Amino acid sequence: MGLIQQLVAIIEGNLNSSLQVKELAERSGYSERWLYSLFLEETGMSVAQYIRRRKLTLAALLLRHTSIPVTDISLMYDFSSLQTFSRSFRQQFTVSPLQYRNAKAWDMQYAQPVLYRLAKDTEFKLMEIAEGNNLPALQNKKCIRLGMDFIHTTKEGRLVYNRNLFQSMISIYEPTYTMSDFMISGEMVPAEYTDSEIIYTFTEIRKSTQPEKLLPDGLYTSQKFKGTYEQIFEFQIYDAMGSLCNNKCILKKGPMYTLFHRTENEDIMNAQFLIPCLKT
Repeated sequence: MGLIQQLVAIIEGNLNSSLQVKELAERSGYSERWLYSLFLEETGMSVAQYIRRRKLTLAALLLRHTSIPVTDISLMYDFSSLQTFSRSFRQQFTVSPLQYRNAKAWDMQYAQPVLYRLAKDTEFKLMEIAEGNNLPALQNKKCIRLGMDFIHTTKEGRLVYNRNLFQSMISIYEPTYTMSDFMISGEMVPAEYTDSEIIYTFTEIRKSTQPEKLLPDGLYTSQKFKGTYEQIFEFQIYDAMGSLCNNKCILKKGPMYTLFHRTENEDIMNAQFLIPCLKT
């Protein structure tokens, strides 16, 4: 990991606390002034700005995908009051937390992606499907309790996303171990009796099948990645979501689609992420 990513790893693991730039400098072994100048030069924002933007971005994810009350979310990220949180949220996302939670689409240009990438070069493009298929019925459901520490931790030099969510996602893949080529359609939505639930379905496909034959009409972002199930999950969380932010995509509410094609190495998959978006 480079220095910026090392700093980001410390930040990400402390987003539920009032981590000060002085403390970050002490933990990294550099002076506060030098750290401020380096971070600003490399990222275009101060350390304090990045920390606040990341807190609000994770809060936005919880608003979008969970039923956790707004007050609890504000406390999770160490805001002094609900009013302070709501004011800061509106400043970054241009709408209130409640409006964001009830929206049908989200402008990703206002979110702050993690300054952490796994893949140096990946294909990102927009794809419009004019005569698509019907929306697949989402037949399966998995309940998720995220807990009160919706932050990233570090393990062996790598960032690790929320452990409960990671384990739930990996367990979903189990029925696909005997499949060669398939598509997973699904989304993470607020739940009544737990924080969230993933609703999803599998569609076994032929290797030569094109996405246009599988997906509903509309505009999609397309990104490709090759790796194990665990690596594909990491890519989805960091690189794929980061690309949505960097390309100022308007994310459409509803399921996303992932096409999997197994390689000669049965543990390695070619994955294509297709995420519904609105035209800007």
